[in-house]
Formats: sequence, C-alpha cells, structure tokens
Amino acid sequence: MLGRYEDAIECYENVHSSMELNSKYTIKWNKKGVAYYHMQKYEEAITCFAKVLNADPDYKDAKINMAAAMAKLKRDEA
Repeated sequence: MLGRYEDAIECYENVHSSMELNSKYTIKWNKKGVAYYHMQKYEEAITCFAKVLNADPDYKDAKINMAAAMAKLKRDEA
C-alpha cells in the first residue's frame, strides 16, 4: 500500500528462506508476486504465482495475477 515494493520483497525473501511452501504461506508468495508485478519484474512475479498455484491450484487471486503478469510480459516482448 505504501509503494515500497523493494522493501516488501526483502521482507518476503527473509520469511521465505526459512519456510516450506504450503497453503499457510501461499498468501505471502502471492503478495511477493504482486510486489514484483508493480516493479514491472514480470518474470519474477510469474515465478511467485506459479509457486502459489503449485501449492493451491484453485487460488483465484494467483490465477488472476498470473494472467496479468503473463499479458504484460508478452506485451513487453512484442
């Protein structure tokens, strides 16, 4: 909300380094992906959303976020 996406990613990386991906942490991986998305680092965002969807294939926000990041990446490559 504050637009401090680099700080948010650093916090998520500190948390993620000590945790195993499971449904308890999918929201954090999704938020990390959103932070990357806002920084226009779409490949990194896609990696985060993919981790979420591997743990929980029905996670609606991650599906939407993945689609948005993939669309941005394709537009940037064109």
